[in-house]
Amino acid sequence: MKKLFLFALMLLMTGMGAIACSGLPHNLSPRDKGNDSSPEGMYGTETSSGSGQQLDLTDFNSIQCSGAADVFFTQAADYAAVAEDPDQMLKRCEVKDNNLIIETKKNKGSVKKPRIFLWAPTLQQLSVSGVCTFTTEDLRADQLTFNLSGVSNVRFRNLSCTELISHESGVCKVQGHIEGKWVELRCSGVSKDSLDIASDDLRLNTSGSSKLQIIFKGSNVTVDNSGSTKVDMNVDCQQLTVSNSGVSKVTVSGTARNKTINNSGAARVDTSRLK
Repeated sequence: MKKLFLFALMLLMTGMGAIACSGLPHNLSPRDKGNDSSPEGMYGTETSSGSGQQLDLTDFNSIQCSGAADVFFTQAADYAAVAEDPDQMLKRCEVKDNNLIIETKKNKGSVKKPRIFLWAPTLQQLSVSGVCTFTTEDLRADQLTFNLSGVSNVRFRNLSCTELISHESGVCKVQGHIEGKWVELRCSGVSKDSLDIASDDLRLNTSGSSKLQIIFKGSNVTVDNSGSTKVDMNVDCQQLTVSNSGVSKVTVSGTARNKTINNSGAARVDTSRLK
């Protein structure tokens, strides 16, 4: 009788756990540590503790996050959202005109940043300011725009899109692999990007004191570099065009069938390892 009671209790607890996660599409629960479908899985970081609150957030294709928060995004057929906010720092989390707005209170002490887990079919725009991170694994989009400022950190494994334009100011960091027809990075302030890019065209416009590491394979690369920015590129392309000014430095290695280099002031372009 005792064994029968324990078995029935285990079944009841399992059923309750399934009900608690039923609102998440395709059983993508952030509670599943190590699950590859978790947006954190590729980095091996700690997953949700299971104490999160499900939020009724649907019909959004852009995200605007300000304050201090960690956002984890998974592309899925359905919408779902889970928030972990033990110190009740979330001030606003709502959808307006297809834009998901996440805003936190001012941090007046040692508190934990809210963690927001999101599932949605598509993403067209990401705007991040304050001290925020955005993490995703595989993301497919047609046209995608990043507006990054403050202390922003964007991480992804694979990003596939027709067009990506990334506006970066403040202390920004973008990491991952990009595939697309057109990629444009507009970096000012102190950007620290590490990107592997395969596209028809790459346009890189940098200023301030950015530090960029780029691996590129495709047709055309155009670099307009100024300020005190440092760019380290490895390329395999048809056309390389570099315009360098200020006290900036561009180091290019790899292979370029044709190249045009314009240098002025104290700026430097190192092509000693370029074939």
